This record gives sequence, C-alpha cells and structure tokens, in this order.
Amino acid sequence: DGVLLETIGTAGEPGTSLKPIQFDQCPVFSLEGALVKRLFIVFDTKKTGYIDREEFLNGLALSLHGTREEKYQMIFDMCNLDGFDGISPEELSTVLFSSVSASYKILHEINEGIDYITNRSPSMD
Repeated sequence: DGVLLETIGTAGEPGTSLKPIQFDQCPVFSLEGALVKRLFIVFDTKKTGYIDREEFLNGLALSLHGTREEKYQMIFDMCNLDGFDGISPEELSTVLFSSVSASYKILHEINEGIDYITNRSPSMD
C-alpha cells in the first residue's frame, strides 16, 4: 500500500498521478470492466483524466468513512454509466455483471491463497 501512495505522490508533480490504465491495475481494487472505469470517474473529482494523491485518498476515505448518503451517491454515480439522470436496466445489468465477475475473481484469489498456505504447511503427523 505504501508503494502505491508513493507512486501517486502529490498533485502537480510529473508522473505522480494515476491514469485509467494504472488505476485498473491498482492492487487495492479487484475490479474489472465497467466498475473500474466508473470508480475512476468517481474518484477523478477534478475531471482531469488523472487521479492525484488527494483525489485517491479522498475517494478511499469516502468509500470507507463517508455518510450513508455519500456512499449512496457514489454507488449511483458508478451505476449511471451514461451520465444522464437515472440508471437504465442496461446500465444496472452491466454493473451487476461486473460486480459478479469481480466477486468471482476475488474469491478465486482467496481460494488460491488458501490452497498455497495449506500445501506449504508442514504436516502434523
């Protein structure tokens, strides 16, 4: 985690912000497709096409410690793919599919970790 924060640095320094492709590869989030693109847009509050350190930390803080209303707004903004008022059935379907896909990926990574630990543990015979 410290390496990620060191990479994004502070606003205004060259090479210290995340571009969409870097955000997609961020180890903090196991998201894919529409979800990671929308989360990037929600975090990019300055609308520069990059996320600087301040935007990244504010986005994380909002995700973890925001009010219920702020979190609802964040979820709505992530689901509202076309940016117009309201969420269409197609948008909801896209986001839900991306959520299921991301959940499967996370569970698969957890299972691989458990298998790795189980297979490396010395036998108790």
